[in-house]
Amino acid sequence: MAEGDEVKIDFANEEVKKQISEHVNKNYREFVPKEFAEHASMASIPDLQTLAKSYVNAQQLVGRKGIIPPTEKDGQEAWDTFFKALGRPEKPTEYEYDKTEGLDLDLDEVKQGFSDMAHKFGLSKKQAKEAWKYFEGKTKEGQDNVSTFNKDRYEKEWGELKKELGAAYPDKIKKLDKLVAKYGDDDFREYLKKTQLGKEAKLVKFLSKIADSIAEDKIESGSQATTFTPKEAMSKANDIRSNKSNPLYDAYWKKEHPRHDEAMTEVNKLYEMANKVSK
Repeated sequence: MAEGDEVKIDFANEEVKKQISEHVNKNYREFVPKEFAEHASMASIPDLQTLAKSYVNAQQLVGRKGIIPPTEKDGQEAWDTFFKALGRPEKPTEYEYDKTEGLDLDLDEVKQGFSDMAHKFGLSKKQAKEAWKYFEGKTKEGQDNVSTFNKDRYEKEWGELKKELGAAYPDKIKKLDKLVAKYGDDDFREYLKKTQLGKEAKLVKFLSKIADSIAEDKIESGSQATTFTPKEAMSKANDIRSNKSNPLYDAYWKKEHPRHDEAMTEVNKLYEMANKVSK
């Protein structure tokens, strides 16, 4: 072959193909960008065949593991992409929840805060929905337990209050209702209803005493209440029988006294009140 003649390579030749393949296989770094060729992860890859094998293995590993989570070194963008792939909605307001039947508490503000936290930590719609369902279920369970406890307590305390007030119970409640109607505004009455304080026997008893004191201030001298609690009735009956300063003391003990029948009737009426239990 003379100098300057064109060199022709027969790429169809099997031997030539073999030589080119071996060269590329061993010197593959010459055919990729320097930043990749010199990367630390490539140090253990001696040839193109090994590189291809490593890539296939990596893809199979990803397939088995699914979505690989970012590390602490990754930025928020990487985490957002990861959470989105797991099913997190674009915005916290896109979460959807079922309403727990029978739950009386207003949890709208709590739900909003929950949605913000669920979005921050990457919960999917299904995960957030199930987590909130569990929370509301436990809240409903607690509400029912408190309701049952209060119902039993109300019944017990009101039973004791009725027993204590005896025949005076209806009059006491009427006075109390008039007290609330006269001195309480709409906000106060709504507050009693909302907080169920109107069911608290101790509060009712306390307010009843206030109602009695206000009523007594307006009663003319010498007049008497028509109905007393058992305790009050017993006290008044005993006062007639034992207190010499009582106007009816002598009349009660002396048959010849002109007011004897009146005194006996009054004491009997008081004892009847003392022994009567309100239904």
